[in-house]
Amino acid sequence: MSLVPLIAALALAPLTTLQAGTPCVPAPSPTVLPTRARVSYGEDPAEVMDVWFSNSEKHTPVVVYIHGGAREGGSRQSIQTRGLNPLLDAGIAVAAIDHRLITPAMKAGIQPWITGEKSKKHPHLR
Repeated sequence: MSLVPLIAALALAPLTTLQAGTPCVPAPSPTVLPTRARVSYGEDPAEVMDVWFSNSEKHTPVVVYIHGGAREGGSRQSIQTRGLNPLLDAGIAVAAIDHRLITPAMKAGIQPWITGEKSKKHPHLR
């Protein structure tokens, strides 16, 4: 008896469904608590960061994670599902920041620094 069908079935098992219409979803990675949480880096209450130090006695590189969200949403906490563990395992410290979003800023009277025609000419700055 060949083991190939058994190995293939085990390899493809995560891609199948447990029940009709219910796809298998891998378990989320456990949350890694930051070494320092909600460290303020600016005057606005939204300007905070979480920092994870790598497990090292020497100076280590640091990755600064700035979440996406087109200035309208997002959170520093999304680093938990976007590569935090491999960075820490590689001995790299991580700082994940939150920043003021566009809607609260505009309500406070702060206008975007690039708008209108300028934003069309420089889409990489939006």
